[in-house]
Amino acid sequence: MFFINKFVLFIIYRIINVMYNLKQVIDIKKKYLVAYSGGLDSTVLLHKLFLLRESGSVRFIRAVHVNHGININAYDWEYHCVQQCKNWNIPLVLLNIFLNGKDNLEAELRYKRYNIMCKVLIKNEILLTAHHLDDQCESVLLALKRGSGLSGLSAIRDKMYFNNYHLVLRPFLAITRKELKFWAEFYNLTWVEDFSNNDIRYDRNFLRHKVIPIILKRWPFFSRSCFISAKHCKNEKYLLNYFIDIELKKYLFHDGSLNISSFFHMDFKLCHAILKRWIEYHNIKFFSRSFLNKLYDEVIMSSLDANPRLKIFQYEVRRYRNSIYLIKIHPSLENLILLWNRPWNIYYLPYSSGILLVDSKGFSLRKPNHNERVNIRFKVFGEYYIFGRKHKRKIKKLWQEFNIPPWMRNRIPLIFYNNIFISALGVFVTIDGYCNVNCWKISMRLNK
Repeated sequence: MFFINKFVLFIIYRIINVMYNLKQVIDIKKKYLVAYSGGLDSTVLLHKLFLLRESGSVRFIRAVHVNHGININAYDWEYHCVQQCKNWNIPLVLLNIFLNGKDNLEAELRYKRYNIMCKVLIKNEILLTAHHLDDQCESVLLALKRGSGLSGLSAIRDKMYFNNYHLVLRPFLAITRKELKFWAEFYNLTWVEDFSNNDIRYDRNFLRHKVIPIILKRWPFFSRSCFISAKHCKNEKYLLNYFIDIELKKYLFHDGSLNISSFFHMDFKLCHAILKRWIEYHNIKFFSRSFLNKLYDEVIMSSLDANPRLKIFQYEVRRYRNSIYLIKIHPSLENLILLWNRPWNIYYLPYSSGILLVDSKGFSLRKPNHNERVNIRFKVFGEYYIFGRKHKRKIKKLWQEFNIPPWMRNRIPLIFYNNIFISALGVFVTIDGYCNVNCWKISMRLNK
């Protein structure tokens, strides 16, 4: 009599179940791009998509291979992927990325890999990756090691939008690597092995080879429990964000700045939660708890007349009066004098700061005389009469009266005719620039 090992039967059941679930995820009307490294996991994913295409369950699939160039076998793996895709008649996109070596290698690789893959997505195409249950277990343990909260303990998401736009699905997140290998061997698939995955100097590899096997001997379903816990954390995080977003809207201005006047008397934990969601509202996802502590201590709790700033990536958090702003760091414009020789044409400000143009919705100014040359500056000194005010005002006083934050004062285009100050566009017009007949109108659109 022929006996089948119960564990083998269980694996067959799990594979059939997960592959059935994959078929439910796949929509025949959608287009799919498979992240294909040539390794076991992505080979099984691409093969399953190939079978679904052959059965008519999906029509459009492509693969993308990213060559990191850091392994001596990188081009052999690339060649393997090319040959495999030829055998299955699947279009393959080949990409290369280069590392600067300054940041965390794994984090830098991950971001650059997703960034470059998402750039080749065509309209309505979905990126598929082959992350599995073992990856999820490792990610949960790494999050625990870092002391992460709900976000970190949610670990790898089965569905995400990279840069809030590109849909990424991970249909294998509930299946183990052992189960994927069973599938690959059943179909006689070939794949490449990255032997750097055996280097236990890296935390993930150490967990994979030294820690998790011991845990699984004691608790065989530990990986699945990690998967369930991560799912609970994800759900709790969703609910928490739902209620924090309600609070955030109470203090959020239309320009994205945050009113902090109530924060001085607010519960510390609630304040932190609102600040965290405010940063995430501006599409910055990766920041530490220590950054939030600095934001609270050095910016929120600073004196009202202070001008604090806190850098995060290519942005700064700045405070002005009772509001905080997240602004992109731009090169200084204050020493520039720019000639606008043909004011009827669009003028592109330097460093992608914005544009100036003449249109019917702009700021009304007198037209320049034939001997006056229009020039644009970003710094001005002295006292001026402005339209609508009786007395001269120092320029610093004017900025304060018009509620212009300090970092914007050297970014607002100042219109001069020769050396005559005409207008701070969008803010005020001087007496020398005032017009009631034969006017022209200048609009500006500044980039944040």
